[in-house]
Amino acid sequence: MKKTILVLGVFLLFSISASAINLSGKGFKIGPNFSKLSGDDFIISSNTDTYNYSWKFDMGYTAGFFLTFNITDKFLFQPELLYSYKKVKVEDIDSKLKMKYIEIPLLFKYAIHNEGKIRPNLFLGPYYSLKNKVRVVIDSASYAFLLDDAVKGDYEDDIKNIRRSDFGFIFGAGMDYVTNYGTFTLDIRYSMGFTSIAKEIENGWNFVDENNESLDLKNNNMYFLLGYSF
Repeated sequence: MKKTILVLGVFLLFSISASAINLSGKGFKIGPNFSKLSGDDFIISSNTDTYNYSWKFDMGYTAGFFLTFNITDKFLFQPELLYSYKKVKVEDIDSKLKMKYIEIPLLFKYAIHNEGKIRPNLFLGPYYSLKNKVRVVIDSASYAFLLDDAVKGDYEDDIKNIRRSDFGFIFGAGMDYVTNYGTFTLDIRYSMGFTSIAKEIENGWNFVDENNESLDLKNNNMYFLLGYSF
């Protein structure tokens, strides 16, 4: 809760400062995301064996708000405040991660055309995100040796050794459709995490290898977002 209040406070400062800067738009966006982890494989160990599985994309969703500031006629700055629910599949088995983040992308946009109804653009910039919750869901039929006899159905638990924050880079392309009632937006973007989201702890569900060292796991996400600006 404290983290959420802090993030909202930072975004509010952007809004308050808008009177001193050339604010050209504000609005909201929503759409699906497709997420996976790069780096090490998903590792499951029993008393006698170790199993390695690759990560695969799965679909979640993203929604939030944005402000747009004109730097020049062609260049714009767009801070965003997004809530992302991301899911990552484990290859060949019915298991996945469920990750919830509050994300703050800081995007610099280049307007290819800034006249007419259809206005394409390119953008890039860093993002910072705060973890809300990360859980692992394990299919009981695939991993019976991990589960207590009393557990029925799939097993789900929090993952303890996920870092509280993530940092990375976003790039993409978009299109604005300008009408008399506001501007409708579409953008396709890809984000890459720069740091591993896994860390070492002593207890709980851990992402560790056979040497009990933290895995190198980085977020990779593709977004398809529709929005409205006024």
